[in-house]
Amino acid sequence: MIWVAVFPTLTVLNLAIGDRLDSLNPVLRTFVLATVAIPIVIYGLMPQLPRLRVHLLTRAPRSGHFRHTPIDQSRRCGPQARPPSCRP
Repeated sequence: MIWVAVFPTLTVLNLAIGDRLDSLNPVLRTFVLATVAIPIVIYGLMPQLPRLRVHLLTRAPRSGHFRHTPIDQSRRCGPQARPPSCRP
C-alpha cells in the first residue's frame, strides 16, 4: 500500500520541479526530492491509507461484475447473529 502514496508523489514532484533540478548532481537531486516527498507521504498520505484499504476490501461488488456465490451457512449462522433459521 505504501507505493500507492510514494509513486504518485514522486511522479508529481518530478514533473513539478524536475526541470529545476536538472543541473544538480543525481545524488543531490535525489536528496532534494526525498526531502520534499517524505514529509508529504508520511504526514499527508500515510494516515489516509488504512481508510483506503478498508474501503477497497469491504466495498460491495457492483451488480453484474461478479458471479453470485452462495453464502456459507457457517458464516451466516455465526454466534453473533442467530436468525430463526439457524436455531437448532
